Amino acid sequence: SLEVATRTAKDLGCKVTVAVIDDLNSSVDVKIRADTVAFWMAENDFSDYELSEIKTANLPTLVVSDLCEETDFQIAVVSTDAVSQKLVDANLLSEFILCPLLLVPDA
Repeated sequence: SLEVATRTAKDLGCKVTVAVIDDLNSSVDVKIRADTVAFWMAENDFSDYELSEIKTANLPTLVVSDLCEETDFQIAVVSTDAVSQKLVDANLLSEFILCPLLLVPDA
């Protein structure tokens, strides 16, 4: 999935922002998560990206929608795993963002 997303970003010449969205009460180590994202991006030969770590009480769908609006995204890429776990509502997101939405599998 990340390979598809990074390849698409390269082909389209898009600026890439990886948004890591956590609940305010999350105990996930931010440094470990940032290192994991850096590893995944390096594995896919992609180094030109920004990492946005967001702790919020809002639903991830709203956060992604706001990010798309605030940063003028060219395309939003969401994992199908986030959708199937009901972390992101793809139907709602597709109604509120102005850029294309790409769902990529995690496999």
